[in-house]
Order: sequence, then structure tokens, then C-alpha cells
Amino acid sequence: MNCPSCGTDNAQDASFCLNCGAGLVPAVASQATSPASPTFTQSYPPQSYPGQPFPPQPYPPQPPYAIPAQTFYPVPRADGMCIAGLVLGIVGLLLCWIPFVSQVCALLGIVFGVLGMRNVQLDPAQRTGYGMGVAGLVTGSLGLVGGIIIIIIVYALP
Repeated sequence: MNCPSCGTDNAQDASFCLNCGAGLVPAVASQATSPASPTFTQSYPPQSYPGQPFPPQPYPPQPPYAIPAQTFYPVPRADGMCIAGLVLGIVGLLLCWIPFVSQVCALLGIVFGVLGMRNVQLDPAQRTGYGMGVAGLVTGSLGLVGGIIIIIIVYALP
């Protein structure tokens, strides 16, 4: 029996082409039977294929599903030192009218901001937040200067 797709000669009782895997036209047992119900010579599915447990597929194999990118590439996280520097710098700036409390917060904001910026520069693939470190440095500096000016004004006036 010749394959209608590729023309390969197959065995008479084959249901699928051994070359391309296309289905072969079933053989009719006799013309005396009704044309609406043809009789097949072999049961489906065929029991064996040479060298393969199943017939070859008529379509190419599909690619595997996509794996999320987070499986392979870790997401960089904001550095905690930068966040602490930003928060302490803002607190030092907002509380600059309270003597000595604002200077401590502002000084810690400057220190944590600088340490956080250094951590981000050392490992930029794993850490982010350089801008928060800069903001902590700036707000801490402004809070420290503002606190010192308030102390000078309070203690310089008689």
C-alpha cells in the first residue's frame, strides 16, 4: 500500500506510513457491504512498529513551556543600609529644631547612606538603592547643618 503523502511502499495491513507517519486509507473487505460502513483489515491502534513503540508523529515536537526568569536570575534587592540612611536623614531633617536628637539621627543617616552607596557599588547585580543612599546623605547633611544652626541660635542668644 502506497502512502498518499510521501509515496512510500508500506505493508498491506499497515495503518500508518513507516516513513512519514501519515494515516493510510483502510482496506475495504468487500464491495458487497454498504459503502457507509467500510470494514478495516487491522484494528486501531497497531500493535507494533519496527524500532518504535508508537508511530512517528506527523507534527514536529513542541518546545517546552517557558520557565520564569526569576528561576535563573535573582531579583536585585534594595540595600538595607541605603534605606536606613534615607529614613534617618529624613528624621534628622524633620527634627532639626530639637537639639542633639536631630544631630544624632542626621549623623547616622550620613553614615548609613555612605555605607549603603558603597555596598551597592561593590555588588550592583545583587543590590540596588544607590539613589536612596545619596538622598540619605543629602538629607542627613541638611539635618545636621540645620540642627547645628538651631543650637547656635538658641545658645548664642542671651
